[in-house]
Amino acid sequence: MSSETPSVEAHQKITTWLEQRPTESPFIFPSFSRRSAIPSTEAMSEVAIWKVVQRYAKLCDLEHIKPHDFRRFLGTQLAATDIRDAQKALGHKSIEVTARHYVLDTLKVGLTDNLY
Repeated sequence: MSSETPSVEAHQKITTWLEQRPTESPFIFPSFSRRSAIPSTEAMSEVAIWKVVQRYAKLCDLEHIKPHDFRRFLGTQLAATDIRDAQKALGHKSIEVTARHYVLDTLKVGLTDNLY
């Protein structure tokens, strides 16, 4: 197992893929033709993404995972450090939307002690 953090390892693998793939595309994960293993210049369809996520989630015994869970995870992680960065990355026009859906406030231990 790699000593790298999952984020660093994922970034390295994606960078390697982008450097080695045979077709230039503005998309990190382009679609593939049914007839060949060569990537196209087009983005993967929502259906294709859904199928890939479900296939690999099942292999990991995580059938409950859905593609949007990745967006929620990223948004929550970004919002925990900088809500403006999260807003930009998620494409929200309003920071209130980001705050409502991605800021997970936690109570300090003991905050509710001795309230009555």
